[in-house]
Amino acid sequence: MSRNIHEVQAAGVTHIGGRENNEDAFSILGGGRLLVVADGMGGHAGGDQASAQAVSSVAALTQPLLHKLDSQSEDPSAAIKNLLLEAIEKANSDIAALNGSASGRNRMGTTLTLVYIGRQRLHIAWVGDSRVYLMRQGKLLQLNDDHTLNYELYRLGKMTREELRSETSGRGSNVITRSLGVNRVEPDYMEEPLQEGDIVLACSDGLNNSVSPALLVSHLSKEGKMEELVNELLQEALQAGARDNVTVVAVQIPKKCRRWGHWLWSWLGL
Repeated sequence: MSRNIHEVQAAGVTHIGGRENNEDAFSILGGGRLLVVADGMGGHAGGDQASAQAVSSVAALTQPLLHKLDSQSEDPSAAIKNLLLEAIEKANSDIAALNGSASGRNRMGTTLTLVYIGRQRLHIAWVGDSRVYLMRQGKLLQLNDDHTLNYELYRLGKMTREELRSETSGRGSNVITRSLGVNRVEPDYMEEPLQEGDIVLACSDGLNNSVSPALLVSHLSKEGKMEELVNELLQEALQAGARDNVTVVAVQIPKKCRRWGHWLWSWLGL
């Protein structure tokens, strides 16, 4: 799946991986301006239905407003934040309604990560452990923290950020503490300045649990289309024996200087 508008190139792919069915879902909305990743909670009833409902709820609420946001010359940060948080609230209430009186593992649940690509800034709202990475000038940054048991320990001061982000952080890194499908959802929100040439990667944990940061950097450093990139990362996860569903969504911010340079050389016939 690939979309391109205003020269923002975005693509995404999902795969069943080592599971019996695919409980991940994603969407690319507003021509690549809004990335949506949902990972239905394994072991819970209807994880695939929960993730699909989350993506559907977000699309229904945001699509009528994305064009209006995109038409503005500057990012209306307050409006974007409110829209993303409202979309998460809407998705949660829709899933909670489907759950009805069910309890425990009979309740549907899912993570949800929303990434809005603004003109100057990146806006992220999330619940759960579906990550967002930023590749900039050869360096890979994990932007959001997983909502896991380890994260709660970090908030309480019992774990450092370095320990939280460690690849050997133990079983606490696999215990989700926030999700959709509950009475009260607790999303987090952050912003990050964007630069030309940045690549933004959103994924389910099936990718980051299978592909090392070094391999992510290797692939994200290559020149090429986003559709090629997401499929290469998916293949890395599958070759590594991914035990979970794998979803990869990426968008690249255009390099204006390179684009004008290419036009100039073409115009001069060089």
